Amino acid sequence: MDTTDCRDWRIELALMGAASLWACVALACADRQEAAQVTNYDATTPKSDTVASLPQGPAAALDVRVTDRRGSPIPSAKLLLSRLEDGEELVTNESGEASFRGLPSQPHALTVTADGYLSAAVGRIDLPVGEISARAVVLDAYGLIQGKVKTADGAPAALASIAILAPEGPRLAAGQADAAGVFGGRPTREGDALVVAELDGAVAYKKLRVVAGKTQAVKLQLGAGLALQGHVESANDTPLSNIAVRILGGATRGKRETLTDAEGRFGFTGLAPSSYELVARRGKGRQATSARSNVAVSEHMGEVTITMPALEGTTIEGRVFADELAISDALVIAYQGRTEIDRCQSGDGGAFRFESLPMGKYRLFVSRGNLRGVLPLHVSEASEPSTIELRAAGTVVTTLQGADGSPVAGARVRLLIGYSEQEVLGSTGENGKATVESLFPGEYRLTIELPKETALKFRPLLFPLGAGEVVHHSPVAIEAR
Repeated sequence: MDTTDCRDWRIELALMGAASLWACVALACADRQEAAQVTNYDATTPKSDTVASLPQGPAAALDVRVTDRRGSPIPSAKLLLSRLEDGEELVTNESGEASFRGLPSQPHALTVTADGYLSAAVGRIDLPVGEISARAVVLDAYGLIQGKVKTADGAPAALASIAILAPEGPRLAAGQADAAGVFGGRPTREGDALVVAELDGAVAYKKLRVVAGKTQAVKLQLGAGLALQGHVESANDTPLSNIAVRILGGATRGKRETLTDAEGRFGFTGLAPSSYELVARRGKGRQATSARSNVAVSEHMGEVTITMPALEGTTIEGRVFADELAISDALVIAYQGRTEIDRCQSGDGGAFRFESLPMGKYRLFVSRGNLRGVLPLHVSEASEPSTIELRAAGTVVTTLQGADGSPVAGARVRLLIGYSEQEVLGSTGENGKATVESLFPGEYRLTIELPKETALKFRPLLFPLGAGEVVHHSPVAIEAR
């Protein structure tokens, strides 16, 4: 064979091979395009506002069905699918359905609205490439509640807090009355609800059933409301004082908080018959512990008990004596600053013990009868047992006189124990005297709170009080107000 013929034959063969190769490539491309059309197009859904096709980016799809609480489809609901840069809005068909096609594979957020229904939002929706994802969205039909709230004496309750609560406690809607005590226009999902108004510790409430598509008028008058009583105790059933207790729920979004008394008791008034959450907290910073309790407030509820969890830490132990005799049944309270951390009673031989206390600086206040003792200490992992000596309690007698020498009655005498920030209160009688007994030894700060009609002012006093000592003070009026 001629070399020229051989070369021509090889060229022809190469051209034939190239043609076959391009044919195969074209066929593969056609197959891939046909497969993409099947994935990204739902032939059963007509091309309309119920289908959105976004061809840019990798192929992903989302089908959405919108219904009410009874499972009935909601037609003409608007669907907004948000992305980083723009959004695509669709309207559901008679079956409450809509479809998004050709979506980029990135997180999306969906918002659904419909006339007569509360809107709903679906946060993060991840759409896999090449798959049709589905989401079912349920909308709540709503009605409107409006009304007027008055004070106990019949005046408009201006700026009263308004809340509409579900039977289980969560808020359905919230707002505020205007200067005339009028509120309303808040869309609220249909069903049972409790309308609550609160202002300056007074409360009013009314139960009703919200009907979809209707507006209901409510008249409220503020009163005392319901009360909640409870106590806080440690893990060993010991009452805890000075524990901050906060109540959450009702109409007021602000902070309502109180401190437990010497017996660990606390209380709240002006409540509605609803669900509330109580949060008790003791300690500060990283060493603080808290306990929570959900309560349903009603007219016939009992006392609530909150048990604080045991603290993680070290142990404080020691003995209580008076005149070298061991004292049992003495009350020992461990404070950090103004916060009571725990309390216990001394047993046989005057022994007491605290377990699982956070390390740090403490003051132990010990009392039995008219005997008092205070022990400052720094608690660490290697703390030694402590001995507390009780002595007779101290007394402070305060006499107040005006510039003309006449006694000042009805004044509050406030004694602050400097190192512990504990308060002791007394009040002056007709002779201008206030006597505060059973005081712990230590450094005190004395301040005077006068009746509003008294045009006097007294300077605070700083003084030490020893065991069994009786201290007399006669603060002098320094200026008229």
